[in-house]
Amino acid sequence: MLFHRLFSNQSRKSQSIEMIEQPFLSLTHTQQRHLLNTSFPRLKGAFSPLSALKTSCIVLLVIFGGVQLYGAVYLKAKAQVAQILLERAWSNTQKSESLTSSDIHKPWSWADTYPVAKLSVPTQNIQQIVLAGATGRTLAFAPGLLMASYDFEEAGATAIAGHRDTHFSFLQHVEVGEIIEVETTSGKLLSYRILETKITNINDSHLRLKDSRSLLALITCYPFNTLAPTGDLRFIVTAELI
Repeated sequence: MLFHRLFSNQSRKSQSIEMIEQPFLSLTHTQQRHLLNTSFPRLKGAFSPLSALKTSCIVLLVIFGGVQLYGAVYLKAKAQVAQILLERAWSNTQKSESLTSSDIHKPWSWADTYPVAKLSVPTQNIQQIVLAGATGRTLAFAPGLLMASYDFEEAGATAIAGHRDTHFSFLQHVEVGEIIEVETTSGKLLSYRILETKITNINDSHLRLKDSRSLLALITCYPFNTLAPTGDLRFIVTAELI
């Protein structure tokens, strides 16, 4: 009985399909195409190569946008965590009586650098921890002190480098006469007045560290606000201890 019902239902379905197909198949090819296009306009061109290319481009753009957003969020979070660790290392460094090897406080256990000063520019609302060394790893987190330069308060130039698009991007806004403050590990606050700002080519000139005055040189790549790779130009701010 059950098989009879199933067979009967199947037969009726087949007859219905044939009744639909016969009038359609009796039409010419042009009439069939016209009927399909008018009956299903949304499917027209849905599977064309151009449509597939557009869909692929949209998918790739969505994926690329998601990757960029993730990268931006990750870098921002990483920078914020790094600043917290740098501030803690600076606080611990100031509590030490000297900066011997046993008193060096690294911001994280695997770091190959440590805080040596705190740089402030009140008119630019800038406060930054300065790390020892100006390697690429160091400059990714903070400005770096060139180890070949003179110590703070000594006769000669104390040179600090930073990236133009992050920590030292503010240098493009400083003016002659502004005050730069440097707090040393001993807690002493030094004030420098900006003497000049200049653009120099590293192939044509070298940074002069030796001087009878106590100078501070802040160095970054130039020009600012560009995606072009780093070239030979440097922007240097020179200030004198007052």
